[in-house]
Amino acid sequence: MPDPQVLPFSLDQFGASDHRLPLIYMRERRRELVLELQAAGPAVSMQKIRDIAAVQQAIKAIETVIAE
Repeated sequence: MPDPQVLPFSLDQFGASDHRLPLIYMRERRRELVLELQAAGPAVSMQKIRDIAAVQQAIKAIETVIAE
């Protein structure tokens, strides 16, 4: 089951005036997940890898929307 903390944002939380804030949040979340993965050492959790992949996909989607 996916970690419910992976994508816990809404535009209301950041305000609709700055569309880049969700991107910043997602990048910070990805960084946190990668640090957690590194701290786990050789016991790499497949769920953590999936969580990082999901955040990365969200980052790419946000970047695509911003670029358009």
